[in-house]
Amino acid sequence: CKFKRGECKERKPLTEDELLKVYKLTDLTGGEEHARDLFIFSAFTGLAYADNQNFDFEEMTVKLGKTYYIDGERLKNGHSFFTPILPPAMAILKKYDFQLPKMSNQKMNQFLHLVEARAKLHKPMTSHVARHSFATMVLNQDIPIEDLAKMMGHTSINTTRIYAKIQTKTIERHATNMAKTMRTMFK
Repeated sequence: CKFKRGECKERKPLTEDELLKVYKLTDLTGGEEHARDLFIFSAFTGLAYADNQNFDFEEMTVKLGKTYYIDGERLKNGHSFFTPILPPAMAILKKYDFQLPKMSNQKMNQFLHLVEARAKLHKPMTSHVARHSFATMVLNQDIPIEDLAKMMGHTSINTTRIYAKIQTKTIERHATNMAKTMRTMFK
């Protein structure tokens, strides 16, 4: 007996504008606020749900210059990762006195769907979409995919490529730069 394998729906990462909209939401219930904050933390560190829930600031961070980094191992595969704690994620840590709230993945995703409705987004928000949002944001800042793989704790660049969603504005920025260069070269 053979069963046809199902296909995964493509996850749609949130844009930086959508992340800001979610970050600035007010009047959330306690559960909604905790889920939103866990989502923002993951969206600005790249941590998967399990690694987010396992995060220990004292044990897993190093400070280089003015930036803190999470230096840890993925629970899923034991592969090491090294990722910055970007300012929105640091704000979340400070809000909770450097101890993130605990919540099951199922409950977090339920609350995130309510947050998604409050933000009037037309994309499903889940804990894993936060990770995709981080990857997209990083790649659109022209950070090499090899560096992103290390940040996310992937054992293979091929895994990281699944997360590689280049936004139109990035292509537009590159095309503008290429056109400027060519106008100068071909005068």
